[in-house]
Amino acid sequence: MRQSSTLVEQAVPAHESVSEAAVFGVPDTRLGERVIAVVLAAGDAGVDLAEVRALVKDRLSHYKRPAEMMVVCSLPRTSTGKVRKHQLREWYVKGTLTERCGTGGEAQ
Repeated sequence: MRQSSTLVEQAVPAHESVSEAAVFGVPDTRLGERVIAVVLAAGDAGVDLAEVRALVKDRLSHYKRPAEMMVVCSLPRTSTGKVRKHQLREWYVKGTLTERCGTGGEAQ
């Protein structure tokens, strides 16, 4: 990614319904790369992605905002607990991300 994913990963979970976010870039023919955010819900109520987008809009410049957000039930992790972003990217490109991580709601 051209910008730091850390900024986005800090802005997205600022919403009360999000417990964690993983951000990664995927190839894009027009822009070169698109930012994708995968989020875990903080509770059983789910995540209102429209509210999360509004919060992120107030906190990040337009070019740093995720082009797409997806709610999943789990994230792949290393033995030390780090999110395997390369795995998320690979699954997203193959179209198997929601199969492998479960879905916690609609992508947006």
